[in-house]
Amino acid sequence: MCLTSPSGCRASLFPATSDDCLLFQHPIGGQTPGASRPIRSALALAVFLLGPVLVVSPLSAQTESGSANEAGEASSKEATTTPVLPRDDDEEIEQFLADLSTEEAQKARAALQAFRQANDQLSETMYQMRATYIRYHNEIDRSRSAQNQFRNQRAKARQQMATVLDRAVELVRRMPTPEAAHFLDAIVRHRTANHHYDEGTFQAARQLIGIGQSQVFVTRAAARAGTTCGKFDTSRKLYEALQPDQMTDTDRRLLIQLADIEKQHEREQMLLEQTDRESLPRVLLSTTQGDVLVELFADSAPSTVAHFLKLVEQGFYDGLDFSQVTGDVLALTGDPTNDGRGNSGEFLVDEFGKDNSHPALRGSLIMAKIPDGRGGFVPNSASSQFAIAYLPLPGASQQQTIFGRVIEGMHAVCSFQEIDPTKKSDEKGLQLPPDSILRAEIVRPPAEPLPEPKYIDLEKMVREALALRDSSQAPGVPKEQEAITEGKMQADATTPEAGR
Repeated sequence: MCLTSPSGCRASLFPATSDDCLLFQHPIGGQTPGASRPIRSALALAVFLLGPVLVVSPLSAQTESGSANEAGEASSKEATTTPVLPRDDDEEIEQFLADLSTEEAQKARAALQAFRQANDQLSETMYQMRATYIRYHNEIDRSRSAQNQFRNQRAKARQQMATVLDRAVELVRRMPTPEAAHFLDAIVRHRTANHHYDEGTFQAARQLIGIGQSQVFVTRAAARAGTTCGKFDTSRKLYEALQPDQMTDTDRRLLIQLADIEKQHEREQMLLEQTDRESLPRVLLSTTQGDVLVELFADSAPSTVAHFLKLVEQGFYDGLDFSQVTGDVLALTGDPTNDGRGNSGEFLVDEFGKDNSHPALRGSLIMAKIPDGRGGFVPNSASSQFAIAYLPLPGASQQQTIFGRVIEGMHAVCSFQEIDPTKKSDEKGLQLPPDSILRAEIVRPPAEPLPEPKYIDLEKMVREALALRDSSQAPGVPKEQEAITEGKMQADATTPEAGR
């Protein structure tokens, strides 16, 4: 989340070259042997083409968190407590159905058929993707059309995977077959590893808890996803079910901030209800992991949105990397130098703290700023770099401008390669390149013309900072006050060059 000025001042969201070939640079995953249905083959191909961590592992009836099952059941009266069937066997299925009412048995059969049909469609798309990948990898077809074909197949596969997830949740609720339970287990693992916490992740984890699969990773995924989609009572119960040593820094942060996040979530829903969303501009970010559609808050941050749209029209963001991607936190882009020092040459007046300012929730667009070295930020230092939040960041809206949100494509954002610019690269290890914005384009302009962006005079700011420093050195000024003023001068004086 950081950016640095040529003078070394690092900017951040916290106080503390585009290459289409990236689409094909994914680790290869093997198939899981012994699968009686194509479900595992589809998942193995998903490992191959959509990410390295979508794996199928044996389900265990043992729970690492005993009370998590009760918390999961409490989250919904619909959550089943029936243990998973021992085998995907017609005889086992018929025996299970015989114990149901005629109506419930019909619904269970329909759920099984819908799940298998959706999974077969996913399998077919995965194999098509694999064929495209192999042709590209073997230099049979490296044309632009082949790359576009892969992108289209990937988008189709992700949509189909979401459909299979919905079908699996419904099937496990009515008849917990091993194939559906395995799919949910694999999805929750995959989404946890890719910090993808949405309603689908919550439902998948909740159903696993309901059938006794209360492993710690499942409980954590349900609690995190519940926090992002408004299931706060359930998230509290799930976190209470975890022991302190079973919680990560992410979970501890969310638990501590849960009350603030809940208030901000309610505020966001109120603001969205009061907003004519048809009037809000939209921008499509075509990235190396797929399309991301963002909606911009022209009503609450008109200057920032006008500036952002101007940069989009100029092609400023085309080809820029996501130079910092921190799991469970955010993905940062907008730096043309890719070293933390880049900016647009213009610095915006802050737009936060207003009655209609939005909070920073999952998918929010946050303008990054320059830290002042004392736990805060240099005022009005936002320029071109912005971040997309993976999880709620309740403190961000108190110092930074929230100017939009992702409305489609968070699955692509969650697939970005993690990048930590503060760590030295391991020359011996495999270095995967960062993901990037291939192209940014305005797909819906503002309903009405926006005002001109409000910028600051950085030279004037520096002169005032230097004058403040000189005045603090007058006789009789306490040393403590002089030190504070010196710190402000140093922070402000670097602003003209700062990389934001």
